[in-house]
Amino acid sequence: MKHFNPRDASLIVFGLSLGVILLMIITQTHSLLYDEYNFVPNIHLLIQYGLTNKFLLSMTGSPGPTYAIIHYLCLPFTHFSVQGIRLTNFVLLLLTLYVVYLNAGLLKARDPLMIALNFIAVTMVWVSCGLALTEVPAMLCFVISLYALLQGFIVEHKFITRILLVILAGLFLSFAVLGRTFFLMAILAIPAYVVIRFLLSKFDSGINSETTLFSFNLPSAKQSVIMLIVFLLFSLYLPIKIFMIWHSLAPPQDTGLVGANNLSLVPWYGVLAFCYCGLATLILAPDWFIINKRMLIISTVIAFVFLIINLLQGYFLFAPFMTAAKRFLSLSSFNIYQKTIPAFIFLFAFNFLLSSLVRLWQNRYNPVFMFIALTALLIAFSSIKVKAQFSSRYVGQIVPLFLLLFIPFEKTSWVKVIRISVGVCLGFISLYFYYFGG
Repeated sequence: MKHFNPRDASLIVFGLSLGVILLMIITQTHSLLYDEYNFVPNIHLLIQYGLTNKFLLSMTGSPGPTYAIIHYLCLPFTHFSVQGIRLTNFVLLLLTLYVVYLNAGLLKARDPLMIALNFIAVTMVWVSCGLALTEVPAMLCFVISLYALLQGFIVEHKFITRILLVILAGLFLSFAVLGRTFFLMAILAIPAYVVIRFLLSKFDSGINSETTLFSFNLPSAKQSVIMLIVFLLFSLYLPIKIFMIWHSLAPPQDTGLVGANNLSLVPWYGVLAFCYCGLATLILAPDWFIINKRMLIISTVIAFVFLIINLLQGYFLFAPFMTAAKRFLSLSSFNIYQKTIPAFIFLFAFNFLLSSLVRLWQNRYNPVFMFIALTALLIAFSSIKVKAQFSSRYVGQIVPLFLLLFIPFEKTSWVKVIRISVGVCLGFISLYFYYFGG
């Protein structure tokens, strides 16, 4: 008789989690909530104007047309009901998990199913999965693009087949970019890695490289260059064409709101993004963190300097449990509190980033790892360009990349069952309050 094991428990947690999200979608309010107000009307605009310049110029919200087009194609099934659109989003979530499963299989994961289902353990993704928002369609397009790209580079195919695969990868990446412009960072990750490899060829012998992930026989250098050029051309054509219509990276209705027409930066949002990345890593693969005396000393000293400067100047203010803190703390104590908390956030974010840079160095000669890792870190870093309020959903978009990066660190254990249970409980609470928080 088979013993009940941590994998079985994990599957139950993930199955119940998906069932809870589906149940909430089916049973709760049919009116628009939260950011759905910004995105669902674009489907009606597409019905009214078609895929024309007028539609593109009339769109609301910062994302592009991918979301509206996908849901427009599903109208025969959803009949423009909010519940139907949310259910479509849930189906897109299941498809995303399936493509992550395929990607994990390509990358030789021992348990691709568990890798894919880990997605739902991350607290930040629940709101995107349970409401009719834009992140899931963009993530689906991106993981399809990544699958086609990996097929082209790491699976034995004839050269013409490789070219067709990278064309497909480029097209789906362009759809992802037009779903959420954060995925432009996947395009930037390629020249970034080219520069890194050039510098390594000049200054690094590679003797100390400790490649731990994804070892494959890749195409020749000539074929790889041709494939990358084709990939970049097909990735950029549609976005550039639409950005030229908008004269910015977002529809003109919200260009000023999101800061798409200027160079304004919010560094604190970058700190928050890396902090949330660290929280996701703590749930999925805490062994990603490199904890040793040197790392702790470096991160603690830098965080202490940050704390002193922030106490004196008050550049960054952050107060979790604000209502309770204001009730129990005096005005001067609350002022210190909201200047102190950012130092702890910075400490955690910096430790995640430092650990990630070490992992990059260990795998610096592995192009597959470097592309995925650079894309994830660049998406997190690009949060500094967000002008409107920061949202943890921005980090949620990176989770499919984290799932693949953390494959060697996947350890199904009872401790992990506890971690994912905490993650899904917090995710449920966050989604619950969007439905019932008023």
